[in-house]
Amino acid sequence: MAFRNIVIESPARISLKNDQLVIRTDAERSAAIEDISALLIENRQTQITAAAHPHALCMRCRRRHSARSAF
Repeated sequence: MAFRNIVIESPARISLKNDQLVIRTDAERSAAIEDISALLIENRQTQITAAAHPHALCMRCRRRHSARSAF
């Protein structure tokens, strides 16, 4: 069951490895995909190097955090 909400506020690189979401900033952190409820990326310099999970809902927001589009 998903229980983690992850917020990324600084430039980072996000990838998938062995069913883990890997976040690289100054340090490397990881979390199991099935544990993640929401991933909020607040920095436009963040790089995503993996395709979206088949059950993920991706939303793009405006500066005031109102939804702009979903894909």
